[in-house]
Amino acid sequence: MVGPTNGVNKAVLGTVTQTKAGTSNYVLSADYSPVGASGYIVRAYLYGVLVAQTTNPSGSSLAVLNNLSLAAGTMLGDGTGRINRVRLFSALIGTTSVTCDEIDVTPENPQAPIAPTAFQIVASQIPSITITSENESIVYQGLTNTSLGQASFEVISNLGSSGQDGVTLIVSNLTSSGQDGVTIALPTNLLALDVQYQDVDPSNALPVGAYVQSSMIGTFGTVTNGILAADRMTKAGISNYAVHVDFSPLGVSNCLVQAYLNGILVGQGTTNTPSAIIRILSIDPDGTSWDREWDDDGCYVCDTMDCVQSEVMQLPGGQIVSANKVYFIPSNLGTCVKPTAFQITASQVPDLAIASENLSLPYAGLTNTSLGQASIEVISNLSSGGQDGSALVISNLGSAGQDGVSITLPGGLTNLDVGWNELDPSNTLPVGAYIQSQIVGTDGGITNGVLGTLTETKAGTSNYVLSADFSPVGASTYTVQAYYQGAPVAEATHQSGASLAVAQRMADTTDTVVGPNGSAPASMDDSVATSASIAGQIVTCDNLEVTPENVTFSNAPAALQIVSSQVSSFTITSVGVSPLLLNVSQTSQNILLQWYGTSMLQESTDLRTWIGDTNVTSPYAAASKGGGTTQAPAKFYRLIFRP
Repeated sequence: MVGPTNGVNKAVLGTVTQTKAGTSNYVLSADYSPVGASGYIVRAYLYGVLVAQTTNPSGSSLAVLNNLSLAAGTMLGDGTGRINRVRLFSALIGTTSVTCDEIDVTPENPQAPIAPTAFQIVASQIPSITITSENESIVYQGLTNTSLGQASFEVISNLGSSGQDGVTLIVSNLTSSGQDGVTIALPTNLLALDVQYQDVDPSNALPVGAYVQSSMIGTFGTVTNGILAADRMTKAGISNYAVHVDFSPLGVSNCLVQAYLNGILVGQGTTNTPSAIIRILSIDPDGTSWDREWDDDGCYVCDTMDCVQSEVMQLPGGQIVSANKVYFIPSNLGTCVKPTAFQITASQVPDLAIASENLSLPYAGLTNTSLGQASIEVISNLSSGGQDGSALVISNLGSAGQDGVSITLPGGLTNLDVGWNELDPSNTLPVGAYIQSQIVGTDGGITNGVLGTLTETKAGTSNYVLSADFSPVGASTYTVQAYYQGAPVAEATHQSGASLAVAQRMADTTDTVVGPNGSAPASMDDSVATSASIAGQIVTCDNLEVTPENVTFSNAPAALQIVSSQVSSFTITSVGVSPLLLNVSQTSQNILLQWYGTSMLQESTDLRTWIGDTNVTSPYAAASKGGGTTQAPAKFYRLIFRP
């Protein structure tokens, strides 16, 4: 691995070497002394699972292999040396003999930065080396994307002047083998993944037989780190595309197909897989995306296909419908399946332009989905006090105002209160930076769209303007009310939404009333009192509530979205709901407790002494008392809201 160190721009930073020491005896060694490494950690993996690990202070003999690695060694940007193989091999790691297919070498405590600019492969007494692939991994929208086969990557931005284009991952150099493309590593607590790529055949120039395939990768039954389910869209004729779905690796032979148009079921049918499931009779679906969906336990549920516009398609049984979303649901999938990766490959398609990779994660019992280019991550153990619990970090936010998070609102909620870390404590955000809450739903002629927004924009030093726009549902004026510690301190009616209030601090909470009828106020709160100007009146307050006037909502909002511009990241630390909801269901071995919000679950055996379960998250499986000689102790549970 080559890069800058100690004033030298192109110095060798570290090496990983395999040396033949005898018959079928190869010694793995490393030398990161140029960057001052004190020792090495050696990890062996089999199909991605760690099978052995050792810490060795000397790099001269880190492992002994039974033969030379067939796949290329790689040096990662974090300084890890990795030796891979295309087939299994045995190795001695410390004193442990294992079967593995990958060995990682990590230098310990380097004294100089490891920032490689090049990777070199050299050999001694080997007549030739044939490189068959060079696959790279990059982080795109918070997910690790690795090239497959002969594919190459490029991330491009500044696609246009509209501010809506964002950043695109171009996957090119795709051959007709069907093996080239990209694989996306999946986090373990995933609820859904939505990968959208741009139109691959806008001018109807692809040959018949060209296809794009998306595959779910994991371990299940007899499949080890392989394809568990695959969806393929193949060009079958002029403006005629066939879609196949194959669930057979999961032991599933039948598939329920359901077609929806703007959320309404328009047709369904059942078919065997992997036979042709649907036939798209119109043009190539523009901006097609393939989704995978999981349940609350992280178990795979189904595949979906989304189209930006409705497409005419023929379902199993011959029914012809216009739809923009299709569910492919495997029948009788009784075992939990947890995939580890998602792959997209293509044949006779020159390149793929991936426009987004949005994922959904559970936080506070709610489904949180990344928007635009944002990446989301749930972190825990925020301090040693044991009171912080977990937090949802939203990062990789650009200036387009399209990046953020969408929080799905389940039925039954009347209020949702979301708090985040202070955004501008040192007054360093640029003028024009803002955070915006968007209420999403179906109402007033809007179908699953933005019904209204509440925005706080930095206008100057310690000068933040609160504005609102509920014009999509017919609002033209607003009532703004200021509160301090729950008591009203000011009110102004018939206000224009452009400037409802000016505050000295940027809010750290957004609050939305989600009742199905009447007015739907939204508010920006602050954990610390601030001075604000409302219709010329200066007051001290900690809550500003905005209500669109003369608007009645017939449906409860479906989601609350939080987006920002010129804010690099924000961290959601609390989610409060009204009412506090606790759902209880029985399983064969457990009582499943599920709740919304960052409430603390407490337990008691006598209803007098309560113990907080600070590391418990929703859903939580409590041991059932049951029968027999061994019984779990009887317990009581309650929720305490933790702001």
